[in-house]
Amino acid sequence: MVRTPNIRILDILFPQKNLNLKISDDQSVNNADDAMDQLGSSGLLKDELEREKVTPAANAITATIQATLGTVRSLQDPNRVRYAFSDSVWQQDQASIEKVVVADLTPYQSSYGKLELLRANYDVVAQHFVDYLLALQDFFDPTKHLITRDSLRKILTTERYTENLLTTYCQELATEMAGIKALSAGLRSQPLPM
Repeated sequence: MVRTPNIRILDILFPQKNLNLKISDDQSVNNADDAMDQLGSSGLLKDELEREKVTPAANAITATIQATLGTVRSLQDPNRVRYAFSDSVWQQDQASIEKVVVADLTPYQSSYGKLELLRANYDVVAQHFVDYLLALQDFFDPTKHLITRDSLRKILTTERYTENLLTTYCQELATEMAGIKALSAGLRSQPLPM
């Protein structure tokens, strides 16, 4: 959203390398200072056309955030109504399952704990994503005049942290879902009791 083609000022302020998690945090700590220095030396701040491109882009970014924030917040599901995992069936029927399934059931039982951890992590990721959107909205709000070295440091740090959380969570989710799929396939391949 902030890396809009042909808006050179935004290209400098939001360097692609900030999202590159292969670059260590130690190496990215100066991204904001480097961007502000590059912007100052580029001459773009004296280029009226380039400066004029930023305002409509900032307005579009802010409008997009305002339009989608309600949906993003609803996906947070803080009351855990939508994305709930329960082991009640497992607890209730465990004795019967152990009679029917001839396999080590420990991985199945532990999968509930892993799903609960993923759900808790989802809450954290969703909250940080909302925080990032709000910080971005503040950054681009023309009434607040927040485009400074400090505010750029804050937004780039928040962006990088959020990207890291999202990437890590998605990898964990994919791994756990593959594990659950394998457990399910293992159950299906079990011979039926005689």
